[in-house]
Amino acid sequence: MEIAVQETILQPPASRVEPVDEDFHGDNVPDPYRWLEDGTSDEVRAWTAAQNAYTEATLSRFPGRRASEERLTELLSLGSIGVPAPQKGRYFYQRREGGQNQPVLYMREGVAGVDRPLVDANALSASGTIAVDWWFPSPDGRLLAYGLSEDGSEQSTLHLIDVDTGALLPDRIPYTRYASLAWLPDGSAFFYTRLPEPGSVPAGEEHYHRRVYYHAVGDDPAADRFIWSERRDLRESPSVDVSHDGRWLTLVASLGWDRSDVYLRDLTAPDAGWITVSEDEPALFWGEVYADTLYLFTNAGAPRYRAFAVPAADPGRERWREIVPERSDAILTGGRVVGGRLALEYMVDAAARLELRSLDGAPLQDVPLPALGTLSGLGGESDGNELFYGYTAFTTPVTIFRLDLTTTEVSEWAAIPSPIPPASVQVEQV
Repeated sequence: MEIAVQETILQPPASRVEPVDEDFHGDNVPDPYRWLEDGTSDEVRAWTAAQNAYTEATLSRFPGRRASEERLTELLSLGSIGVPAPQKGRYFYQRREGGQNQPVLYMREGVAGVDRPLVDANALSASGTIAVDWWFPSPDGRLLAYGLSEDGSEQSTLHLIDVDTGALLPDRIPYTRYASLAWLPDGSAFFYTRLPEPGSVPAGEEHYHRRVYYHAVGDDPAADRFIWSERRDLRESPSVDVSHDGRWLTLVASLGWDRSDVYLRDLTAPDAGWITVSEDEPALFWGEVYADTLYLFTNAGAPRYRAFAVPAADPGRERWREIVPERSDAILTGGRVVGGRLALEYMVDAAARLELRSLDGAPLQDVPLPALGTLSGLGGESDGNELFYGYTAFTTPVTIFRLDLTTTEVSEWAAIPSPIPPASVQVEQV
């Protein structure tokens, strides 16, 4: 439909020019509108108000503008839903309704049970500016650790909640921005990352020196045991994972976007030190230990990524066994152990693919996706019997599917309803 736009005699408000020139390495760079960078000045506020008034007066002349606004508001208010993290029959996930500022963290008892809100950040602030930055349920499903921050700062404080009662535990740990957290299997303690206290490092380095600590539930966080410090560079960012049997702690220390070092620690040997898996190699790694084997994904020597099986107790490079070779037609974008299998995410011609393989790399199942689309995460227990995955496409809002690993049947677990009939839109890849 063509829209006729009425002729307007309105002119945009004038913008003052103030000559400012700077020399950068011999190049002259003019910046005549630098005065607009001071958003607190009366002049800039008046300029902004005039520009807004001009814009509103111009747009108000478009026929059908209100109807377009209402339709766009409807389409942009669909909400969102995340992939659940199952833990012993309990399913933890986030969902945001269209009008909510922040998603609510829910727990569902049983795969088809009733949802119960655990953390509703919308109820914590009238302005809606308190957010749940991250969350980690304990493997037994009894406790949940989560981080809250205010006003978009992402400066999280760790909280603990009793899932059965909804009661908050007294444990509070500040400086847990972008935290990585790994529970012991019985939920009695966890490893976690946190930033240094202000004043404990040189000024300007408060957002570096990320370190790993051990916290027993109920203890004073001030007495948490120090586990790991950066070895060479204050920018190193560690992430942690504990194997399903509680024996192995995996630590991946990332430096920038092109290098990560990998270490293991045997938690059944209190005096054992760190075992180096890979160090100082210009490549990325991630992985987890299952049944005393580290399943390691990397782009080392394989730009499209591949996977190795590595004995955790003796991970020398000569004992790495390639189980998923690099493919020439696809990029391996994600992988993890679910239900004693490898769940692998691939990108093929800009569309997602999902497949299951045995732990030795043998193909088991190509998981069907509705059409050309994108995966938005995997959920499952390493020793469980189900795999969850999020899917979205040009005509499909986020949908969460559940794959029964026993029967190989796929079912829809949750979905965002669409106001557009998918059949009314044709999607073609050329």
